[in-house]
Amino acid sequence: MLSKIYTVKSPIFTFFLGMMTVSFFVSLAAEGDDLVLVEDGISRAPIVIFEAAPPRTRRAAKELAEYMEKISGAEPEIIAGRPDPLPDHAIWVGYQPALEELFPELDFEFDHPEEILIAANGTHLVIAGRDRWDEDHMVAEGRRRTIEGVQKEYGTVNAVYTFLQDYLDVRWLWPGELGVDLIEQETISFPPFEYRYYPQIRARSSIFTFSSLGNPTGNSHDWVRRQRLQLDSLHIPGGHAFTGWGERFKDSHPEYFALQPDGSRGGYPNWRNVKMCKSNPDLWEQWIRDVEDQLERNP
Repeated sequence: MLSKIYTVKSPIFTFFLGMMTVSFFVSLAAEGDDLVLVEDGISRAPIVIFEAAPPRTRRAAKELAEYMEKISGAEPEIIAGRPDPLPDHAIWVGYQPALEELFPELDFEFDHPEEILIAANGTHLVIAGRDRWDEDHMVAEGRRRTIEGVQKEYGTVNAVYTFLQDYLDVRWLWPGELGVDLIEQETISFPPFEYRYYPQIRARSSIFTFSSLGNPTGNSHDWVRRQRLQLDSLHIPGGHAFTGWGERFKDSHPEYFALQPDGSRGGYPNWRNVKMCKSNPDLWEQWIRDVEDQLERNP
């Protein structure tokens, strides 16, 4: 079967075909414009955090600015609350109502625990997550120290470290400055994209117990936080139970402790690791009272 190729030589047709082609490619370019955050070592977009952001969110925003300076030589300005007027370009850390105007196509309902959203269009970048905290209970007693800035969920903070790792190629190979690896570049830009994620494992902080929030003895707190292991939403403390009961009750309630072969109660192998009399219902009543007191202090 033979096919014929027809050539149209009409100048009007050629003109309209050319105009349609130009229009098509201009449209593609408009839809695919890169968001430029840093250009030739000059910051083009400030970091905007939501007003009254909790302390760990503010700290993460500061780290983001510092790492952008390490990468490009330009440290973006940090603005708290909605700027007036709105900047032409910005990095929005955490949710605030202005994002509904700037990203009308995005869904900012975070339905899953610790869910994060990182998205860019041609003008703005948003790094946000599900944040939950109670302003009346942001200080809590940890395992060995008082914890400040406590939240139930730290979605935005974990989103910032995800952005640094997955989009700015920062790697924290081991704790300390020698473990930081990054790629220097004078220009930081992104084509439009949208990324959502929520962790399947919500209890992660016990992986490195000595670097958990309540333990001051660890020397890897920054590293564990940046790996998104420290700020989780399901707190399951592990370790030895009843370690302080010897000092609390050895005189007032010796019946709480296991009966020893010599007829005494408690003290074996030592008061910190003492064996308890688990058959005594009063022991469990005391344990329940302790839990109630803990929940009252830190719901």
